Amino acid sequence: MLQLSNGKRWFTLIFALFLCQTSARLVQYTQLPELGGWPGVPPGALCLTLEYFYMKKTLVAMAVLAASGASFAQATISGTVAMGWANTKNATGGESGGLGVDTTVVNFTASEDLGGGLKATAKLGLDGATRGTIGGGDTTLALSSSAFTFTLGATQLANYLQGGIANQSGAFNGFEGRLFDSKSVGTDWASLAVPVGPVTLSLSFYEGGNNQATPTVGGLGLGQGSGGVAANNPSRNTQYQIAYASGPLAANAAFKAYDSSASGGVYSTKSIVRGSVSYDFGVAKVGAGIAQSQLVVAGTETQSMLSVGVPFGAVTVGALVANRVFSGTGNTASGGTIAADDYNQTGYGLELDYALSKQTSVAVNYLSYQQGSGNKDGATRYGPGAANNSSTIFEVALVKSF
Repeated sequence: MLQLSNGKRWFTLIFALFLCQTSARLVQYTQLPELGGWPGVPPGALCLTLEYFYMKKTLVAMAVLAASGASFAQATISGTVAMGWANTKNATGGESGGLGVDTTVVNFTASEDLGGGLKATAKLGLDGATRGTIGGGDTTLALSSSAFTFTLGATQLANYLQGGIANQSGAFNGFEGRLFDSKSVGTDWASLAVPVGPVTLSLSFYEGGNNQATPTVGGLGLGQGSGGVAANNPSRNTQYQIAYASGPLAANAAFKAYDSSASGGVYSTKSIVRGSVSYDFGVAKVGAGIAQSQLVVAGTETQSMLSVGVPFGAVTVGALVANRVFSGTGNTASGGTIAADDYNQTGYGLELDYALSKQTSVAVNYLSYQQGSGNKDGATRYGPGAANNSSTIFEVALVKSF
C-alpha cells in the first residue's frame, strides 16, 4: 500500500502554506515600487512554488494508487418520484379526487470487487415519503460471480403478474391492490441463482409475507422467522424457478410450495404454479402470464394477464386485460363448499406515457375493474364481484427518475 506522507509532514505542509498565505500581503507590500521591491520576483512566488510542488506530488501519488489496482466500493443513488392528480369512482357510486404523491422511491446501491471474479452488492431503499414521514424500503445483499448469485433480502413482494414480464403496458398500468392483491408488507428471503447460458435456475426460500393478501403477523426481522402454524401467520414457502432471456424473448416458470398452511386463516394457499413470457417485436412489446394457486381446503385461484406496449417516438401507448377466478372453493369455517365463494373478476387498463427526456415523463392512466366485497377464507377479500360492482381510476402524473 502506498503511503503519501505521515502526519508530521502533512502538518508541516499545511503550516507552511498557512504562513505563505498570511504573509502574501506583506510580500506584495515589500514589492511596491516606492519601497524598492524584489526585482524579478513575482508576488507570492514562494507560496505558489510550494502549492504546485505538493499538488504535483499528490497527483502522482493518486495516479500510482489507481494503477496499483486497489479495490474501491462504488456507490450510486437512484430512484423515482411521481406526483399528480387522480380520480376514483367506486362500486357504490362514491367519488374522490385530488393532488398528491403516487410514488417516492430512493435506492442506495454499493458494489465492491472482491477479487477472483467475486462481487458484493448491497442495496438499501427508502420509500413512501410524504410531508411528514418516510418508510423503510427494500434491502438486499448479494454475492455474485459468473457462476452464481446468492442474495439475502428483506423486501416487499410484488404480484407476480403485475410486477413481472407479463406486464408490458406501463409502470402505472396494473391491478395490484385492486383486482389483484396488494404487495406484501415485507418478508425475509434467500435466493441462489445459477446461470447456464441464456437460462437461469434459481431456488428461493421465503419467511413470512407473500403476495396472496396482507399478513396480520409478519416474520420480518433477524431471528423472527415464521412458524407457519398459527391461523394468521404467514407461511414459509420455497420457490423453484427457471428463467430464459435471449434477445427479444424472455420467459419464466416457477413452482412455489408452502410448508405449512393454516386452513382457518387468510393464508389458505397450498402451492402455486405460474409462468409468464414477453417478446419485443420492435414495433410493440407483448407480455402474458398465468398463476394458479391450489387452495388448502378445496378449489383453485387463477390469475391471468395479457398486455401490450407500443412506442410512437416519444409516446408509448399501453393496454392490458386481467382476470381472477376462484373455482371450486370451500368455506373454511364450515368446511363445506359454498357457491358464493366462486367468482370471476375482470378488468382492463390503458396508459399513455410521454417522454420529456430519458428520465422525465408524463403518465396518463385509466383502469376499470370489478371490485367485489365478499368473504373469503375468514377475511374480507375482493370477491365475489357482481357484474355491476366495478370501480374506475383515472390518473395523471409527472414522473422523474434519477
